[in-house]
Amino acid sequence: QAVTVDQANVYFKSMILFSVIDSEEETIKKVAFKFIDEKNLMQALIRTIEGNIRAFVATKKQSEVLGLRREIVDHVKEQIDNVIEEWGYHLQDLQINDITFDEAVMVSMSKVVASNNLKAAAENEGQALLITKTKAAEAEGNAIKIAAQAEREAAQLRGQGVALFRDRKSTRLNSSHEWISRMPSSA
Repeated sequence: QAVTVDQANVYFKSMILFSVIDSEEETIKKVAFKFIDEKNLMQALIRTIEGNIRAFVATKKQSEVLGLRREIVDHVKEQIDNVIEEWGYHLQDLQINDITFDEAVMVSMSKVVASNNLKAAAENEGQALLITKTKAAEAEGNAIKIAAQAEREAAQLRGQGVALFRDRKSTRLNSSHEWISRMPSSA
């Protein structure tokens, strides 16, 4: 367990892989006599790792911790490698398999994620509505332009029709007038 700078409890599950540095006599003596038994070695190793994790996490905010898994591992490896070498061991690998928080923090994190999802959904919905309204306005504008163009063409055709009608009527009247003029008068 570790506590962040903003007072969130963080729980870690980790896996460590270590080995004896070499088969030199001095190394074998360190390994054989540094600790009473394997249990004491593991206790010292776990406390050293936990202490280094706590020291690193104490400088970070809760919101940063999940994204810093690799940095936490690197920090701890760097710090404990020298310590366990003094014990005759070499750190081969350290993995943080799980990072969790108190239930209240987990609920809060879930609410933040849900809130961010709702915000993103609202933004997407707003953008979709804006696009829909923009397209509708464009369509309405185009419909007005088309109607105006059609009305213009219709007026032009009506004008041409009236002119043609007048021209033909005038031609018929002139023809009728000529025909009447040619008729013999009965006087």
